[in-house]
Amino acid sequence: MELKNSANIKIALIDGLPNVQSKNIRVRTLPSAEYPWDSDYFGVPEYRRHADIMLNIIREENPDAEITVYPFYPKFNSVRKDYHLMAKSIEKAVDHKSDVICICLEVVGAKYLSADMLKVYKYASCQGIVICVSAGNNRPFLNPLIHKKYTIPIIGLTRDNEIPIHLKPENIETIFGIGVYGGRNHEAEQADEKIYCSAATARFAALLSKVLTKHKINVDLKKVNSQFENYSHEIFNDSTYSNL
Repeated sequence: MELKNSANIKIALIDGLPNVQSKNIRVRTLPSAEYPWDSDYFGVPEYRRHADIMLNIIREENPDAEITVYPFYPKFNSVRKDYHLMAKSIEKAVDHKSDVICICLEVVGAKYLSADMLKVYKYASCQGIVICVSAGNNRPFLNPLIHKKYTIPIIGLTRDNEIPIHLKPENIETIFGIGVYGGRNHEAEQADEKIYCSAATARFAALLSKVLTKHKINVDLKKVNSQFENYSHEIFNDSTYSNL
């Protein structure tokens, strides 16, 4: 199959409103989302810095990728309302014909995916769009944003392609996903380097964007995995992903 030109690959990042700006980065906010982005409202500065870090990782791995950020911040005291807002962002990303949707966030305070989110996941799948989701740093692979059929959960690995102790899944027999290097700076080696699932998710989205073809259906993760010899861990029971 003919590979798409990397300049035409579109990555949608669902994250905070970034501070960094670039010709290859667009920001699309929802009309109804009135975030206090310019204030020190609790958590907002952290979300903005998080988005900057994720963008730097994506651009490091695929400098030519076209990135659109759909800013998200859990402004409501209701997981249901936050799910609804995130679902709207994902829907927009699909409407804008993204190739990869990258969600480097972890939901805390919920156990299940909402009906709104499931609906847009199905919508993305029907359009041949791949959704990469952080496995989660708190309880790996129990992030409620993960869906066995419609998402690819990503866990962070060390430089030796090992899952660090703090990210060891509770029950590896039930895990579905891919591991990718989860450090925030691939070039700078550090002692006691922190490994994050969010960084791994951003990196995987960028790497995957390099190998996506014009026919973005039936992605075979075994073949995808073979593209990432220096990054990826074994796939934990990949049968669910035979038909994304």
